[in-house]
Amino acid sequence: MSQQPEKKKVICLIECLESGGAQRQLIGLASMLKEKGYDVTVATYYNNEFYKPLLDTCGVGYHLICDGGNKLSMLRAFWKYLHSASPDYVISFSETSSMIACAMRPFLNTQLVVSERNNIINYTFSDRLRIHLYRFADKIVSNSYSQGKFIEKHASFLAKKSSVIVNFVDTDTFSPIPDACQHDDTTRLICVARVTPQKNMERLIEALKMIRDDGWRLKFDWYGNTTDPYAAHCASLIQQHSLGDMLRIHQPANNIHYIYPRYDALCLPSIHEGTPNVVAEAMSCELPILCGDVCDNRLIVGDSGNLLFDPYSPDDIKNQLEAFCRLSQESRQQIGKANRKRALDMFSKEKFIDRYLQMLSPCERSFL
Repeated sequence: MSQQPEKKKVICLIECLESGGAQRQLIGLASMLKEKGYDVTVATYYNNEFYKPLLDTCGVGYHLICDGGNKLSMLRAFWKYLHSASPDYVISFSETSSMIACAMRPFLNTQLVVSERNNIINYTFSDRLRIHLYRFADKIVSNSYSQGKFIEKHASFLAKKSSVIVNFVDTDTFSPIPDACQHDDTTRLICVARVTPQKNMERLIEALKMIRDDGWRLKFDWYGNTTDPYAAHCASLIQQHSLGDMLRIHQPANNIHYIYPRYDALCLPSIHEGTPNVVAEAMSCELPILCGDVCDNRLIVGDSGNLLFDPYSPDDIKNQLEAFCRLSQESRQQIGKANRKRALDMFSKEKFIDRYLQMLSPCERSFL
């Protein structure tokens, strides 16, 4: 009787399983790799289990390396786990875990794929150190073309092992729900993002104040983690400007795919992004998009009538929001249908997993 070949072992590293785009992408990747016959475990180093039920549904293993702690104890925990697990591949979606894994890579018999999930705007010492440590990675994957170009420009020595794989969307789950949105004279917008300075709620608040003063009927619901101190600052501004009936902040929702279709459009005012999951998901749900004209956003939304703005300008945010309010229901539906078609092509699960399988093909071990 012939012996079955041993499954290749993959460890997917990320900071924690909190609500976030990187977490959902990594869980999706882990699930697809499992379907392809890999032995997959998702490992974290902080104990936040928001997405643990989703991971359990996918049937993927989970390991908590440690629950924070000082740097020395974390290093010890990482080394003990990676050394004992002896994976064939490590895929890291977290800056800290990527740096630690790179430092340990020369002493581990594994292939290491690190992923850049955001765009570098200010090239800090931490960014430079991380990019330098990528010398020890086997492959570097950016989820946006703008970040891929940044690495090519600032770290040309990594060019041969650097590539771009944009995010995927489960277009069966994120799909239109007919008549889910009330079509009346109130425009309903949604944002799904952590409330952090990068996501730019403060300038959105300034824009909404001007929109209210102009007399437009607009409701804005923001779903996202509010643990950053910036969230308390924004909540104070909402109260100060009496915008509570216009802008409401909600905690993250596990069933966000049912919530998107209740709205007329998604608005993401971020000052920078990688490939924003929420834009791709909303497009798949046939929502028009309003977002900052930054990074890959113009490439993602195309020229189907979606509205882009300067995220640093409350006046421009206001002007584009009001321009959307003026659109007829027919125009909004046409934009949404074009977005759905574009999402089916751009964010295919098949393209995504095929590219990652290429990353996991045997490669020559060499450090620059």
